[in-house]
Amino acid sequence: MRELFELDAHFADYPGLAPRADALYRRGSALSAEAGMYYAMFLTETGEESWPEAIELLLRAREEGVPQAAALLGNKCEQRGEMAMAERAHLLAVEAGEEAPKWNLGMLCLRFGRYDEAERWFREFGEDDQDAVRQLARIVALREGGPRAEDEPDYRQLAALRERAEAGDVRAGYEYADMLNDWGGKNARHLIPWLEPAARAGDADALYDLAQLCAKLRRFTDRDMWHRKSAEAGDQHSCHHMGWLSDHHHDYQESERWYVRAAGLGSRLDSMIAGKLMVQRGAYTEAEPYLRRAWEEGDDSDEFRTETAGYYGTALRHLGRLGEAMGLLATAVEGWDGVRRLYGSDDLDVLARMIDPAKELEALDEALDAELDAELEEDDDEE
Repeated sequence: MRELFELDAHFADYPGLAPRADALYRRGSALSAEAGMYYAMFLTETGEESWPEAIELLLRAREEGVPQAAALLGNKCEQRGEMAMAERAHLLAVEAGEEAPKWNLGMLCLRFGRYDEAERWFREFGEDDQDAVRQLARIVALREGGPRAEDEPDYRQLAALRERAEAGDVRAGYEYADMLNDWGGKNARHLIPWLEPAARAGDADALYDLAQLCAKLRRFTDRDMWHRKSAEAGDQHSCHHMGWLSDHHHDYQESERWYVRAAGLGSRLDSMIAGKLMVQRGAYTEAEPYLRRAWEEGDDSDEFRTETAGYYGTALRHLGRLGEAMGLLATAVEGWDGVRRLYGSDDLDVLARMIDPAKELEALDEALDAELDAELEEDDDEE
């Protein structure tokens, strides 16, 4: 069972193997409580209908002398937001002689404002442990009225939010999932049912977060569906994703539209990408304001500056602003190898569409020479 358990990470990619694994786990669990514990961990990843059986297997393993079974049950309950059951399981694990669950109990009590209990568990965990010492100092500060960390949710609201969500309050469902997501030891699969109602109701925060969770779960079709809805609701990051997705499918017009929209929402990176796509289709006048903004306001990373310089210089050259283009293209030529390394060497489509700043600079030099020759001829004519 231990060797089989090491393959669990692959079942998401090869779901056809899961039924065969299930049969082997079930046979093993009939023979050994420890094998039953491994089977329970497998079941917690296969669907909600398997959760009661997983609880039964873990409790049986604990009763038959597998010490870590109760601790695993506590961790799984925390991931699901079943905090009362998690606390009971951690207590069972401590009774079985496990040390690590004392930390879990300390954190659980601390988050719920039960400072006396939290202090006791952290002291039992080990007053020589630096992390425990920090938590004890934090308890002292909180007792004296000190503030919680700015980015730390008030977990005391967790139960009330879940109750409101179960009663049909979709925003409460989102806030519950968001808080549980910050808890630690989280599992994206358990958050989705709480987020979906708010997302379907058009909640902008829920739309984006749901897309991100689907990405973690490798549910790419769902990821793209929710990113599209989020982008249509005006989220800049989702607009960027839709631009990337359209580009990936070689729909460059659609890609450009999404990057333009993302740029309009404040993204300088997307401003550069939108301008780049315009240059690649020869729309130099349209590209100029996007690339100018990216150049003047963009970040200082070498690759970003170099790529922006290349496309901005190209646009200016085609617009006849040769003096301005000269320095930009020289900058691009100097660092273009770093830009090329950002893209796959075997992605022939990307490479075929990419400008060559050295050729652009050569063309600019020829244009300047032509201008100079024209001026000399004009002077000769005047003489």
